[in-house]
Amino acid sequence: MLDESVAWTAQDQREAFETIDSEAERMGRLIRNLLDLSRIEGGALKPELEPCDLDDLILQVTKRVGAGTTKHLLIELPDVLPPVLADQLYLSQVLANLLENAIRHGGDEIRVRASVRPDDLVEVSVEDDGPGVPKAALSHLFEKFYQAGPPGESKRRGMGIGMTVVEGLTRAMGGQVAASRSELGGLRVDVLLRPALVPDRLTAEGEAGQIASGTGAMPGGTGGTR
Repeated sequence: MLDESVAWTAQDQREAFETIDSEAERMGRLIRNLLDLSRIEGGALKPELEPCDLDDLILQVTKRVGAGTTKHLLIELPDVLPPVLADQLYLSQVLANLLENAIRHGGDEIRVRASVRPDDLVEVSVEDDGPGVPKAALSHLFEKFYQAGPPGESKRRGMGIGMTVVEGLTRAMGGQVAASRSELGGLRVDVLLRPALVPDRLTAEGEAGQIASGTGAMPGGTGGTR
């Protein structure tokens, strides 16, 4: 771009800048992964847990990571999704790593879903319709430097630390992560997070606890034991 002897059209410039921006974003994620891996191994992760709006976070990360890809990214979110207890930066990195992995190794379709499970945990799933990984490799997928691709596949698979960071950051936030075969045919990774108790719910539960223990105010009267 700095070579004045090259005549760039407006379209050429835009395409070049988009490529630079995309590669800079990818390099930034790689550096963050390396730093996070060092913190994980050194026990230095100190997540700042707070209620996070999962809907907005998923949309933001998907838009940022998916910029420039020609693959179809489908987002399925319920009408009502409770906030989760998480570190927003850590959770953003977890989702970015999963999406980048699916874009790089998956097929043409990538699906991101979120739901509340019967045990009240919030589940975020990223899956694709690619070739997936062998069943025997699923239990090793989060090991450091492990690459599940078949021999001879492109050497630009990455360093094999993205999924390790996903597990480390998720566990630091008190969550869980698991890999399985996707119903789309490729890989599915589930991230389980604890729901956050918002102030209104905390107040309601606190009042319910007081009444149950006999210290709350009774309807139509004053507080006291029943």
